[in-house]
Amino acid sequence: MSLGPCPECGYQVSSNAESCPKCGNKDFLVRIGTVIAKCRYCIKSKVEDYSRVGPGISSTTVECSFCKGSSKLEYVEFKDTRSGELYRKDPNGSIHKA
Repeated sequence: MSLGPCPECGYQVSSNAESCPKCGNKDFLVRIGTVIAKCRYCIKSKVEDYSRVGPGISSTTVECSFCKGSSKLEYVEFKDTRSGELYRKDPNGSIHKA
């Protein structure tokens, strides 16, 4: 069992807790700022700043920094603030442990 901050109020929450005892927040996944995409033209994988994709994961393409072609979004990385575990969210909205 470990403790980590609630992303809403900062209260230290157990990794076993379903919700924050202080504010009731149940979502402990926070974006860690990376996007993994693969270019359709030059087939290079890349890591980009999440802010370039837009607000949310609904945007499924980004511009390739190598050839300027369109890159297909593969997943966005998230971190559980309670346990420190990494998760990946794909464009369909499915969340998987990294």
